[in-house]
Amino acid sequence: MFNFSVRGVQLLPYQGIAPPQLVDSFKLLQKALVVGNGETFSAYNQMLLATANASKEVEAWRTLVYCQVLIEHDSIQKAEQILENANGLGIDWLESFRTYLKGILSTQRGQYIIANAELLQALTGLSDESILKMLIHQALAENLRLKGNLDKSLKMWFESLATSELLKDSIAIAEAYLGRGMTRLALAEFRLAEQDISVSLGYFSRIEASRKISECYSALALVDYHKCDYQSSINLGIRGYEISKKINDINGQADGLKNLALAYMGLKNWNQALRYLEQSVQLISRTSKQGEISGILNNLGVCNQQLGNATEALGHFKLALLKGKESGNTKEMIHSYRNISNHYAKLFDYESAYYAQSRIAVLTDSLASLNQVQTIEELEFSHGIGQKEQEILFLKQEKKIITNRWLNLALALFMLIIVGILFIDNQKRKHRQETALLSATDKLQKTELKRVSDLLAFNQNKLSLYTENLIKKNELVNQLESKLRNKVDGSLENVVDSEHFTADFSSVRILTDEDWVEFKELFDEVHKGLLDRLLKSFQDLTLAEQRLFLLMKLKLSTKEIANILGVSPDSVKKGRYRLKKKVGVEDATSLQDFVTSF
Repeated sequence: MFNFSVRGVQLLPYQGIAPPQLVDSFKLLQKALVVGNGETFSAYNQMLLATANASKEVEAWRTLVYCQVLIEHDSIQKAEQILENANGLGIDWLESFRTYLKGILSTQRGQYIIANAELLQALTGLSDESILKMLIHQALAENLRLKGNLDKSLKMWFESLATSELLKDSIAIAEAYLGRGMTRLALAEFRLAEQDISVSLGYFSRIEASRKISECYSALALVDYHKCDYQSSINLGIRGYEISKKINDINGQADGLKNLALAYMGLKNWNQALRYLEQSVQLISRTSKQGEISGILNNLGVCNQQLGNATEALGHFKLALLKGKESGNTKEMIHSYRNISNHYAKLFDYESAYYAQSRIAVLTDSLASLNQVQTIEELEFSHGIGQKEQEILFLKQEKKIITNRWLNLALALFMLIIVGILFIDNQKRKHRQETALLSATDKLQKTELKRVSDLLAFNQNKLSLYTENLIKKNELVNQLESKLRNKVDGSLENVVDSEHFTADFSSVRILTDEDWVEFKELFDEVHKGLLDRLLKSFQDLTLAEQRLFLLMKLKLSTKEIANILGVSPDSVKKGRYRLKKKVGVEDATSLQDFVTSF
C-alpha cells in the first residue's frame, strides 16, 4: 500500500503593510503554483524585481517563500540549506514561518514526531485569525494522518476548514476538503471521503489548477481502489496521470503510476501492474523522493512472485531492503524482510525464513525504541523535561520490556513453522484424497453420459427406421392401389361398389390409431416432452394438426407426409396453412423454421 501525501499550494503572504507591486507579484506567484503551468520560478523572479529595495523583513519573508516554493517542487535539500542559514530573524511571525517550514521538511523525511513538535512550536504566539496558523493546522493534520493518528488528524482538518472559511480563503478551503477526504479514506469512510475530495476537485477545476486536479483524481482513484472498484480506479488514475504528464509534474506522474499499479494488482493483472511500477521507479529516480522506491520495489517483487518469477521476486525484495536501509526507513525494511520470509517459506527453506523473521523481531524492537526516543524528544521539545518526567520514565521502562520481545517472537515463529509443516502435510493428504474422489466421480459421469448418449442415438435410429418403413409401406400401397383401381374399374360393373372397394383399400395406408400411439412413444423418446409442450401452448390443435406438426418436426417433405397420412399433397398444404394460423406464425416466418426451433 502506498501513502498518498497531499501537497499544499497555499503560500504565506507578507504579514505587514505591503506595497501594491509586491501584492501583485505575489498573486502571480501564487497563481502559477496553484495552476502548475511551469512558470513558478519565473513568477518568483518577477517578485524579486518588484521588491529589489525592500526592507530586511520583506527580504527574510521572501527567502522563506522561496523555500516554500522549493518544497512544493521537491527540492528538499536546497530548501534545507536555506532554512539552516536563515537564523536570527528576530520577528515572531517570521520565526514561526521558518519553524513551520522545518516541520514540513521533517514530514517529508518521515520524521513525524519531530515534525509534530516543530509545528506545535510554530503555533506559539500566533493569533486565531492568522493565515499562518491556518497553514500550520493543515500541516499538523496531514502529519498526523501520515503518522497514523487518524482520529486526531480528522479533528484537526475540521478545525482547519473552519479557520479557512472564517478567513474566506478558497484555496485553503479546497485543501482542507482534500486533506479531510484522504483522512476519511484511511478511516474507511469511503462515501464521506469521496464527497470531500469531489468538493475539492470542483473548486480546483473551476480555477483550472492542473496539478491539484491531478491530485484529486489520484485521490478518487484510491477511494475506488479501496472500494474494490478497480476499473473505475484505473479510469480516474489515468486521467490524473495524463494531466500530470501534460504539465510535466514528475511526482504526480509517479504517484499516478503507483496508484494504477495498485488497481491492476487488485485485478490480478500482474503484467500490467509490473509495467506501471517499473515506469514509476524510473520517474522517482529523477526526483528527491527516493524513500518511496523501497515500497515500489516490494510491490514489484509481489508481481513477479505472482507471475512465477521467483528469482526476480527475491531480487526485488532484497533491493527494497537495501533501499530501505539507505533511506533509514525501518518500516519498509520490516516489510521487505516479511516478503523475503514468506518467499523462503514457500520454497520450504525454513532456515532462511527464520532468519528473516528474526530480523523483523529485531527491527520491530528497534522501531519501537526509536518511537519511544522520538516521543521523549517531542515531550522535552514541546513541554519541557520537568513537566513530563513521569511520561518519560514510563516510556523508558516500557523500552526495557520491548528489548526482550524478539525472543518471544522467535519462539512463536518456531512453533509456527512446526504447525505449518504439519498443516502442509495434512493439506497434501487431503489433496490426494480429493484428487482420487474427483477422478472416480469424473469417470462415473463420463460413463453415465455415454450411456445416455447411446440410448438417445438408438431411439433416434429407431424413430428414423419406423418413419422410413411407414413411407415405404405407403408408397407400396399407393402403387397397388393404382393397379387395383384400373382392374376394379374394368371388372366391376357397379360403379358404387368400385368406389367402396378402392376406398376400403386406401384406408390401409393411413396412419392408424395404433400406429399413432407407437409413433408418439418413439417420438417422445427422442424429443422429450415436445408434444406436451405443444398441447400446453396451443390447446385447440386437432389430432390431424398434431400429427402434421410432429411429422414436420422430422423434416419430412410434403409428399412423404401426404403418403403417411393418406392424403393428397394439396391437403397437406392446406393443413400447413391452418396450422400456421393456429400457432400464430407471421407471414414472413417459415412454419418449418418455427416447428424446427420449437
